[in-house]
Amino acid sequence: EPKPTDPVTVTFPTMTVVSAKFDKENLEGATATVEFDIAAMASGIAKRDGHLASEDYLNVAGFPKGTIIVKDVKKKEGQTYSATAEVNVHGVGVTWPVEFSHVSTDASGAVTIEATHSFKRSEFGIGKSDGDTAADQLDATLKLTLTNS
Repeated sequence: EPKPTDPVTVTFPTMTVVSAKFDKENLEGATATVEFDIAAMASGIAKRDGHLASEDYLNVAGFPKGTIIVKDVKKKEGQTYSATAEVNVHGVGVTWPVEFSHVSTDASGAVTIEATHSFKRSEFGIGKSDGDTAADQLDATLKLTLTNS
């Protein structure tokens, strides 16, 4: 059941672009690999962060990092693109069709993109199956600036 404090926002502030290849004029065909530090997550409540980091949920001790590999980027219309995102979290890999928006390109050629994707945490085997009160349906929101590497 939803609580008065819902939705809970959990941030993963430490992200590293491992590699990125793209044409700043047209992102079609672009690729990127991004790693994020799950151990750096923050929800604003230390007790909740500790619970999320535990073996019951994200098991940060066993799986401290997550990765996203983006490929098969295709232009849809305007500044909207579709792609395939291979996401690995909690030792489980899932492939999603995703959409993102090209927000801006700066003078150096770095591009900023934004995306939101809904998914189920159970896809990654996160959480307990019995007595779990946390929502299974989640939204991931990403704003990322990429430079060619």
